[in-house]
Amino acid sequence: MTNLIAHERQWVLAAVQKVSFDDLPPAGVSPITIELPPASIVLRGGVRVVTPFNATGAALLDIGLVGGSATAFHNDLDIETAAFTAFATGQGTYLPNGGKINLTGVATAGSTAGELLVVVEYVVVGRGNEVQ
Repeated sequence: MTNLIAHERQWVLAAVQKVSFDDLPPAGVSPITIELPPASIVLRGGVRVVTPFNATGAALLDIGLVGGSATAFHNDLDIETAAFTAFATGQGTYLPNGGKINLTGVATAGSTAGELLVVVEYVVVGRGNEVQ
């Protein structure tokens, strides 16, 4: 029997994407994407609404995967209230070939204000920053 010991240790990486009201495309338009490298595992993430969106309808955000579910991480996240909201689902998602997380506005038409930060924390299989 082989005794496998991993001596590598790595820091958690984070991708942060700032989005303003005039950046956010409505549903059906090519979304904003956050690219992750091959062998990524999404640990957690969330959205910090810095300035609430003031859309004429209920301003919402879908967070999903390009080529996968458009709501893999969150469906209809409220972006009209200044708050931090963690991803509802998707923790542990493994992207062996890399991937792109997409951000799509829902009912965001007419916004003249709004800013948010999307944070995605992940590790990369096989990466090592230190040795134990």
